Amino acid sequence: MTPLRPQGPGPNGGGIGGSGGGIEATVAELDEGTKITADEQSNSLLITGSRAAYNAINSIVRKLDVRRSQVFVEADILDINVDNRFKFGTSIFSGRGGQGNSSVLTTWEASSLAPLVASQAAGSQSTSAAAVEKVAGAFAEDMTIGVLAGNSVEVPGLGTFTPGALIKLIKTDSNTRVLSSPHILTANNEEAKITVGEKIFFKSAEFNAQTGVAIPKVEKEDVDLTLSLKPNISNANYVTMKVDLESSTPQVDSQTGLPKINKRKTSQNLTVKNMQTVVVSGLVQSTEYETYRKIPLLGDIPIIGWLFRNSTIGSVRNNLVIFLTPHIIYGADDLAAVYQRKIKERDEFLEQIYGSRFKKDDFYALLPKSADGEFKEDTNDRREREQREQAIREAESREEAEKKSEEKAEDIDNANEAAEGSEGHPSDAIPVPFIGGGGSSESSGGGAPLPPPPPPPPPAGDGGSFDAPPPEPPPPVE
Repeated sequence: MTPLRPQGPGPNGGGIGGSGGGIEATVAELDEGTKITADEQSNSLLITGSRAAYNAINSIVRKLDVRRSQVFVEADILDINVDNRFKFGTSIFSGRGGQGNSSVLTTWEASSLAPLVASQAAGSQSTSAAAVEKVAGAFAEDMTIGVLAGNSVEVPGLGTFTPGALIKLIKTDSNTRVLSSPHILTANNEEAKITVGEKIFFKSAEFNAQTGVAIPKVEKEDVDLTLSLKPNISNANYVTMKVDLESSTPQVDSQTGLPKINKRKTSQNLTVKNMQTVVVSGLVQSTEYETYRKIPLLGDIPIIGWLFRNSTIGSVRNNLVIFLTPHIIYGADDLAAVYQRKIKERDEFLEQIYGSRFKKDDFYALLPKSADGEFKEDTNDRREREQREQAIREAESREEAEKKSEEKAEDIDNANEAAEGSEGHPSDAIPVPFIGGGGSSESSGGGAPLPPPPPPPPPAGDGGSFDAPPPEPPPPVE
């Protein structure tokens, strides 16, 4: 046990460090000899002092030691990407006969539009393996039309050429829809965080200046979805949240073909009503581009210039919307409702994937259920719950007995105070009537007076005697 030691004088003569500062200040005002010791393992306070100090501390602890509400937050991230591209171009090449069976090739845009095409010059009967591989790659991508002249052309001073050309065109429409739905449960005024993702690896190279050789290496990058929030529940059924949301998705650049990572991040404070869906942030982005590659001068010739240039026209549109929906969990019923809804959503998701093969009874066969199909707790959970309920009943019984004892002691104290207040006030005593004759001339009839009433008993626990004289009796009646 670690005692909570005062850290300095407070407004009432003392104070406790940590979360108990207000408790020590109140106790110091009632009783300076009160000691409080905290036990962190049992989460309890050991109080040594008078009953008045105990009652004051107990009242404060009961106000603070209440079950806090929780907040279940659902976030929906909808990211839609639309990429439309149209690509058109040509590749012109020619083959010139050389010595033996070799060929000398001259090309335009052979690397970007159409790989190198081996054309046999006059008298050539073979091509290289690399050229054949590039021919296959040219016709495997997109739509490629090749034209190869059947006859060779003799150019004086240069040799024999076999001209040819490739025309390549393609239209690409890419629509991507990414929906992420992280959700998290946290206590009121407590920060919570969830991260879901993976690590992806990139190939890269590092150039060594001493050897002049590029050393290949692999780099890794985190691609994940992170949701961090801290809710605060108000009395008007509203939730004030501090939200930090970051999303990363891997993609491939459409122009360079290199991998890239798109990141989305938002951080804000907002107030939302319970179970209300709001749009916290969003992004609408549209990009249009046109790219032309051509041979100078020749590519600018009308109509014929298309043989010496290629073009890429495209547009990219992005639409990002982030939704948040808080659910205040006041008790077990609200938590059970969220649980049942999430189980239903998961069942619908599995049914969409597996169809008729998904059997709900087989899927949940290992989970304990009661006769009505609801999930039930196992033996250990039931035993722990019964022990908690028994401890709560015993604590309530002790509190009720202590309350009755305090009320009884308070009644005795009030009676003693009333008896002490009647001392020295004979006029407040009740007069005793007399019966019979023999008295003064003011009364008719006669009789002997009744004896005076006995004095009241001394106060309880006083140990002394009641010294007040009895009230004087009225004169006898004649």
